[in-house]
Amino acid sequence: MAKPFDHLFKIVVIGDYGSGKSSLIHRFANLEMPPLFTLGIDFQICRLELDLKKIKLQIWDTMISPRFRFISRSYFRGTKGMMIVYDITDRDSFDAVQTWKRQVDEYADPKTVLMLVGNKCDLQSERQVSIQEGKQLAAEFGIWFMETSALEDINVEQAFVSLTQDIKQTVETAPPVVMDKRRSCILS
Repeated sequence: MAKPFDHLFKIVVIGDYGSGKSSLIHRFANLEMPPLFTLGIDFQICRLELDLKKIKLQIWDTMISPRFRFISRSYFRGTKGMMIVYDITDRDSFDAVQTWKRQVDEYADPKTVLMLVGNKCDLQSERQVSIQEGKQLAAEFGIWFMETSALEDINVEQAFVSLTQDIKQTVETAPPVVMDKRRSCILS
């Protein structure tokens, strides 16, 4: 029986409360705009085809308390890609990107593909963070950068597709994992 997909990738979207994480995910998944906030854990399943490969995405939405900028370690387990999202109209959410990146560095697999996303680019008159600042920070981190608008559907699909392409390339070019027979278990 043929597998329904060639790859399954877990993507986690993190960032400050109110940065538009849920809206980005819902827009990409072609759903209605989400409720005002996410309670607990939420994820969407999306399917893509890239280079004749069927890819299933589990896109995890994180509910982050406005008072605490911390994400549970369990979110990082099995993650292949992460988006760090900030709101271009909120300088504090951009400044918090450093905190989010430290957590990624501490808990995520070093091969996890990252992207910095400046959201709400439709609100140009309220902009507090320039495009150049976003690009510069992403360059310092050595990761991709893109600005999006979930409301106006600007670059949303492109952001997720670009991240998925990079994950796919990373996974397909990684050397095969060799299991230590002394530490592995076979169940039949």
